[in-house]
Amino acid sequence: MPPSQPRPAEANWSDTFFDDDYVSTLDMPGSKKTRLEVEFMYSQLNLKPEMKVLDIGCSDGRHAVGLAQKGVAMQGIDTSVPFLLIANQMAQEAGATATFIKKDMREFTPASPLDALICFGGTFGYFSDAENLELLKRFHSWLVPGGSLLLDVMHRDYIVGQLPSRMWWEGNGCMVMDECYFQYADNRLMVKRNAAFSSGKQRNYQLTVRAYTLREITDLVESVGFTIVSTSGTVYSPGAFTGMLSPSIMLVLQK
Repeated sequence: MPPSQPRPAEANWSDTFFDDDYVSTLDMPGSKKTRLEVEFMYSQLNLKPEMKVLDIGCSDGRHAVGLAQKGVAMQGIDTSVPFLLIANQMAQEAGATATFIKKDMREFTPASPLDALICFGGTFGYFSDAENLELLKRFHSWLVPGGSLLLDVMHRDYIVGQLPSRMWWEGNGCMVMDECYFQYADNRLMVKRNAAFSSGKQRNYQLTVRAYTLREITDLVESVGFTIVSTSGTVYSPGAFTGMLSPSIMLVLQK
């Protein structure tokens, strides 16, 4: 199989990719997992009420809403209109104050420096290596001196032991199958998703995401001026990284 290519560099590719049909295929985490992730973010970033925090690629807003309920001044950006509609509805139902904006992370600039940034759940790594590096530089520039970034990336050493794989599940009005492969030439996970909807419609999706070794991502974040405060492999064991047993690399970085 030839090496895959990163998603196109055009700023608007995700406008149509993460549409209503795609959202229907997702098996979203439950409230218990969400609460655990929110507590992880709050404690690892040492957040306090009134701190200004941006959730980059906020998806359905569940983390932003959870943190807003703790008094954090939350803002979320995403390019998916369906996700943003869900996020706004979730905030309204929870009585939480959070602002959600449709914006590509490569084009966003905050109105004022932020206390913390969150880039979680596979959000980082969709683009080329050059674009990913530029994004880290942008993230660094958005923070106040001493501000923090929680960066969650896919752990290459774990992923290669799990692939290739094929998974099935039931989405919202559809049956979904993912076929996952690893592209060793460029260290990217390739996902082919096929969805069959109850209406008879079928959709096929394909995306690739960059996976990193701990050394790779460490060198990358330090090259743009970040200092690593802590490294975790899962939200279940904050501050602990267990090598090939850790599915993610979750870095708390300080400007």
